[in-house]
Amino acid sequence: MSGRFGPGTRLNYVLNADLSLYSVTAGSPGIMLTQTQFSRLNGAASGITGIGLSVEQGYTFANSISAIDIEASQVGLSITSLYANRNTFSSPYFNCPTPIVALAGYSNLLLNPSYGAASQNMASLTGVVSLP
Repeated sequence: MSGRFGPGTRLNYVLNADLSLYSVTAGSPGIMLTQTQFSRLNGAASGITGIGLSVEQGYTFANSISAIDIEASQVGLSITSLYANRNTFSSPYFNCPTPIVALAGYSNLLLNPSYGAASQNMASLTGVVSLP
Protein backbone atom coordinates (compact mmCIF):
# COMPACT_ATOMS: atom_id res chain seq x y z
CA MET A 1 0.00 0.00 0.00
CA SER A 2 1.25 3.47 -0.82
CA GLY A 3 1.72 6.20 1.73
CA ARG A 4 2.02 6.25 5.48
CA PHE A 5 -1.67 6.39 6.34
CA GLY A 6 -3.22 4.63 3.37
CA PRO A 7 -5.44 6.04 0.64
CA GLY A 8 -8.35 8.41 1.12
CA THR A 9 -10.69 5.86 -0.49
CA ARG A 10 -9.77 2.25 -1.25
CA LEU A 11 -12.00 -0.01 -3.30
CA ASN A 12 -11.14 -3.64 -2.62
CA TYR A 13 -13.24 -6.40 -4.15
CA VAL A 14 -15.93 -4.15 -5.54
CA LEU A 15 -18.11 -5.62 -8.30
CA ASN A 16 -20.79 -4.00 -10.49
CA ALA A 17 -20.82 -0.70 -8.61
CA ASP A 18 -21.91 2.74 -9.78
CA LEU A 19 -19.99 5.22 -7.60
CA SER A 20 -19.22 8.92 -7.40
CA LEU A 21 -16.05 9.31 -5.34
CA TYR A 22 -14.44 12.51 -4.03
CA SER A 23 -11.26 11.97 -2.08
CA VAL A 24 -8.30 14.18 -1.13
CA THR A 25 -5.27 13.14 0.92
CA ALA A 26 -2.01 14.80 1.94
CA GLY A 27 0.41 12.18 0.60
CA SER A 28 -1.26 8.85 -0.08
CA PRO A 29 -3.38 8.08 -3.15
CA GLY A 30 -6.68 9.96 -3.18
CA ILE A 31 -8.42 6.87 -4.59
CA MET A 32 -6.91 3.37 -4.78
CA LEU A 33 -8.45 0.58 -6.84
CA THR A 34 -7.61 -3.00 -5.89
CA GLN A 35 -9.85 -5.78 -7.13
CA THR A 36 -12.46 -3.50 -8.72
CA GLN A 37 -14.39 -4.99 -11.62
CA PHE A 38 -17.32 -4.19 -13.94
CA SER A 39 -17.91 -0.83 -12.24
CA ARG A 40 -18.65 2.76 -13.25
CA LEU A 41 -16.74 5.46 -11.36
CA ASN A 42 -16.57 9.25 -11.52
CA GLY A 43 -15.73 12.15 -9.22
CA ALA A 44 -12.43 13.70 -8.11
CA ALA A 45 -9.16 12.40 -6.69
CA SER A 46 -6.16 14.17 -5.24
CA GLY A 47 -3.09 13.09 -3.30
CA ILE A 48 -1.44 16.45 -2.65
CA THR A 49 2.16 15.12 -2.54
CA GLY A 50 1.39 11.70 -3.96
CA ILE A 51 -0.96 10.05 -6.47
CA GLY A 52 -4.51 11.06 -7.39
CA LEU A 53 -5.83 7.69 -8.65
CA SER A 54 -3.84 4.50 -8.13
CA VAL A 55 -4.56 1.05 -9.60
CA GLU A 56 -2.59 -1.42 -7.49
CA GLN A 57 -2.57 -5.14 -6.70
CA GLY A 58 -5.11 -7.69 -7.77
CA TYR A 59 -7.48 -7.89 -10.71
CA THR A 60 -8.92 -4.51 -11.71
CA PHE A 61 -10.61 -4.83 -15.09
CA ALA A 62 -13.63 -3.92 -17.22
CA ASN A 63 -14.27 -0.63 -15.40
CA SER A 64 -15.49 2.65 -16.86
CA ILE A 65 -13.95 5.66 -15.16
CA SER A 66 -15.49 8.78 -16.66
CA ALA A 67 -15.32 12.53 -16.16
CA ILE A 68 -12.94 12.26 -13.21
CA ASP A 69 -11.06 15.34 -12.00
CA ILE A 70 -7.48 14.49 -10.98
CA GLU A 71 -5.39 17.45 -9.89
CA ALA A 72 -3.19 18.83 -7.12
CA SER A 73 -1.15 15.58 -7.10
CA GLN A 74 2.41 14.85 -8.18
CA VAL A 75 1.15 11.92 -10.32
CA GLY A 76 -2.42 11.87 -11.62
CA LEU A 77 -2.95 8.20 -12.54
CA SER A 78 -0.64 5.35 -11.52
CA ILE A 79 -1.12 1.77 -12.76
CA THR A 80 1.16 -0.82 -11.14
CA SER A 81 -1.04 -3.93 -11.15
CA LEU A 82 -0.09 -6.59 -13.68
CA TYR A 83 -3.78 -7.49 -13.83
CA ALA A 84 -5.16 -4.02 -14.61
CA ASN A 85 -6.71 -4.50 -18.02
CA ARG A 86 -9.51 -3.31 -20.27
CA ASN A 87 -10.36 -0.31 -18.11
CA THR A 88 -11.68 2.75 -19.96
CA PHE A 89 -10.86 6.24 -18.73
CA SER A 90 -13.16 8.58 -20.67
CA SER A 91 -12.75 12.36 -20.53
CA PRO A 92 -10.50 12.51 -17.46
CA TYR A 93 -9.04 15.88 -16.47
CA PHE A 94 -5.40 15.86 -15.35
CA ASN A 95 -3.73 18.89 -13.80
CA CYS A 96 -0.62 17.29 -12.29
CA PRO A 97 3.10 17.61 -13.12
CA THR A 98 3.09 13.94 -14.22
CA PRO A 99 -0.40 13.02 -15.47
CA ILE A 100 0.12 9.27 -15.99
CA VAL A 101 2.62 6.62 -14.88
CA ALA A 102 1.48 3.21 -16.13
CA LEU A 103 4.13 0.57 -15.41
CA ALA A 104 1.92 -2.50 -15.84
CA GLY A 105 -1.41 -3.73 -17.13
CA TYR A 106 -2.63 -4.00 -20.71
CA SER A 107 -5.39 -2.84 -23.03
CA ASN A 108 -6.40 0.11 -20.84
CA LEU A 109 -7.96 2.94 -22.87
CA LEU A 110 -7.51 6.64 -22.20
CA LEU A 111 -10.19 8.36 -24.26
CA ASN A 112 -10.35 12.12 -24.83
CA PRO A 113 -8.16 13.24 -21.89
CA SER A 114 -7.83 16.92 -20.94
CA TYR A 115 -4.63 18.35 -19.45
CA GLY A 116 -4.31 21.47 -17.30
CA ALA A 117 -1.37 23.89 -17.19
CA ALA A 118 0.49 21.89 -14.52
CA SER A 119 0.66 18.76 -16.74
CA GLN A 120 4.01 18.48 -18.48
CA ASN A 121 5.74 15.13 -18.05
CA MET A 122 4.10 12.13 -19.73
CA ALA A 123 5.81 9.20 -18.06
CA SER A 124 5.56 5.53 -19.05
CA LEU A 125 2.35 4.43 -20.77
CA THR A 126 2.84 0.67 -20.60
CA GLY A 127 -0.49 -1.01 -21.21
CA VAL A 128 -2.33 2.25 -21.98
CA VAL A 129 -3.65 3.37 -25.36
CA SER A 130 -4.54 7.06 -25.59
CA LEU A 131 -7.05 8.46 -28.12
CA PRO A 132 -6.37 11.12 -29.29
